[in-house]
Amino acid sequence: MSAKEDSEIIGRLEARIRELEADIDAQFRRIGDDAKALGDAVEEQQRRAEKAEAERDAIAAERGATDRQLMAMFGWESAREATKYTASADRKRLAADAARLIGDQSANDDCLTELSHLENK
Repeated sequence: MSAKEDSEIIGRLEARIRELEADIDAQFRRIGDDAKALGDAVEEQQRRAEKAEAERDAIAAERGATDRQLMAMFGWESAREATKYTASADRKRLAADAARLIGDQSANDDCLTELSHLENK
């Protein structure tokens, strides 16, 4: 083989190598894109699961579960997590009770009567 033929073969081989490198780069980009999409989907599922768990925890507390019961049901070691839900449920119950008092005119009148001594000051 002549030097010219060798040069042509080397040129074709180098071009093929560049093509293969481009294909490999494109495949890696696709794999990276797929991995990112999969990671995003997993994160979304985790967010949904956490939201569902929080809703479940809140419902249990709103239905009257105590800190200790929540801890037992959900395997929590500390009352801190349970208290977050029971305190919120207690606030909702207290607010609803107070709203009923405000809405009950006879209770409202009793309250005004008890406070009438403050008006003279």
